[in-house]
Amino acid sequence: MARLEAVLAAAVAAERFEEAAELRDRLRQLREAAQ
Repeated sequence: MARLEAVLAAAVAAERFEEAAELRDRLRQLREAAQ
């Protein structure tokens, strides 16, 4: 989870917003599944 967040932060920093949006959706799904 932390690694995915780091990848997301890197994608945002690199202005790869389309990729970042996909990662954010996936991260949210993982968080919901973990609860």
